[in-house]
Amino acid sequence: MFRKGKLRLITGDLRFILTFTVLVALLSSVTISSFAFDYDDGIHWNDSDLPVTWEINQNGTADCTGEFGAVRAGYQTWENVSGSYFTETYVGTTTRALSIPDGHNVVSWGDSEGKDTLAICWTWYNTITLEILECDIEFQDYYTWSSTGEGGKIDVENIAAHEFGHTLHLGDLYGGGDTEKTMYGLGSAGETKKRSLHQDDIDGIRYIYPESEPEPENHPPHTPSSPSGPDSGTPGTSYSVSATTTDPDGDDVAYNFDWGDETESGWTSFVRSGGSASLSHSWSSQGTFDVRARAKDTYGAKSGWSVAHQIVIGHPPNTPSAPSGPDSGTHGPSYSFSATTTDPDGDDVAFRFKWGDETESGWTSFVRSGGSASMSHSWSSEGTYQVKAKAKDTYNAESDWSQELEIVIRAILLALDPSSLDFGDTGKGSTKTMTFRAYNAGSGALSGNVSASQDWITVTPTSFEGNDNTISVTVETSALTESLSAYTGTVTVTSNGGTETVEIFAVVIPTGAVAYSNPFSLSRHTELTFWGTYVPYAKIQIFTLGGELVRTLEERNGASNLSWDGRNEKGDKVARGIYIYIVKEFKGKIAVVE
Repeated sequence: MFRKGKLRLITGDLRFILTFTVLVALLSSVTISSFAFDYDDGIHWNDSDLPVTWEINQNGTADCTGEFGAVRAGYQTWENVSGSYFTETYVGTTTRALSIPDGHNVVSWGDSEGKDTLAICWTWYNTITLEILECDIEFQDYYTWSSTGEGGKIDVENIAAHEFGHTLHLGDLYGGGDTEKTMYGLGSAGETKKRSLHQDDIDGIRYIYPESEPEPENHPPHTPSSPSGPDSGTPGTSYSVSATTTDPDGDDVAYNFDWGDETESGWTSFVRSGGSASLSHSWSSQGTFDVRARAKDTYGAKSGWSVAHQIVIGHPPNTPSAPSGPDSGTHGPSYSFSATTTDPDGDDVAFRFKWGDETESGWTSFVRSGGSASMSHSWSSEGTYQVKAKAKDTYNAESDWSQELEIVIRAILLALDPSSLDFGDTGKGSTKTMTFRAYNAGSGALSGNVSASQDWITVTPTSFEGNDNTISVTVETSALTESLSAYTGTVTVTSNGGTETVEIFAVVIPTGAVAYSNPFSLSRHTELTFWGTYVPYAKIQIFTLGGELVRTLEERNGASNLSWDGRNEKGDKVARGIYIYIVKEFKGKIAVVE
């Protein structure tokens, strides 16, 4: 048999009436005259079914956030009554909703009763034993709901407390002296007073589920220490968490875990005072969750909630590549190293370095996924050290350590300044010389040899002894062809303080000035370029074969190239034909075609 309670709208008034209606068959209703509450005497939950487990449909309501916590608070109001042994446990969200009996107590939002009904509680019970089998609660989705008691909206916790009173089988009250009671059958938008039980509501649950007088010497267990378990994990994976405490009376204890995701575990089996018990849980989404535990003894006395154990659920950042930084140095100075990685969830990342000398850095500041961060370190003694990096995201999920970058710390340390020489534009068949320093950045006496990687590069001297040496590098371009791309090479210094290189760059340009593309097509080309040693800071004049000046160009920035758009001084395109250009004493011809 089942019963259902409705909450209906009164037309023309922003107030609602809660009715407790009997369907299928009527039972005789007994009001306990000595108490100001309504109860169908005998209908109850069997003690073996306690705690009552219940679920919330995962869709909740789109009207607000926090509705799951508000529903839980409504039921918790009744469980917190001292002097009653009634208990309940929220076991999480579900896809189930209001339905025929299916063995699950479910709270959901829907519209099964039409828009004139705010909320309904269906109760199925055994007509012989009067034991409740199942209760389903449905909040009417037609109305606007709030979890914060906003005016003009229906407060979730307010109505949840009333409807959960029906699951205890307390009935509605309509007397003039009942208006402040949670089971008062009228409600209004913005009302929150049903969240707190009136003494008559308390008397009602104590009447149905009276707690035996505790023995004077019984005390609740001590609050458990923070649960033990992993600090991080991935969504969908189950992790074991344990708790331990003692009972001042030596009673056995059981544990209940709050997983930090609006679900609880239910109680473990009882263990000896001082013993531990474990349960497992998986989290469906990433985030940082506070896991707490409480204990109860064999008399039902409960401890407070423990200090939280924090677990980070999420995908850790990808393992960084090997750090970037110098591969040699001397003891004393600090050297900077950087690391970079990405996070699969797009979270910001921070980095930590292991220096290879049994020390580690702290965490850097957070940077965007894909960004880099740097830290510096100095070594106190010579040796070869392996530098590694790891990353964490904003949820404290950590990557593995990266591959190593090897740095050699020496007493004698070769340093070069600068580390590259750019000879710039160099005319074909010419030579140019630049210098760099090879010096000792450490202690002791430096000596070494100098060599070049290309035939067009020569160095002087080719060997040295001393702690500060000037090395001359000469490039000779006779054997090289003109090119807009730079020729590259290296000068290598090999010493007793390590080996270092200087990068060499040189662009070989024509002597004088050449024009390209030549012939110049008025239809296919947008500009013609003059290029060569005469172009920097030069004036270029373009004439017809008859000697008429067509255009004057000037290069003012020291560049070896200058462009012409094929137009005369008036801005008109020139005609097809042969033109003469003069750069300083250099003359050349340009063919302009269609």
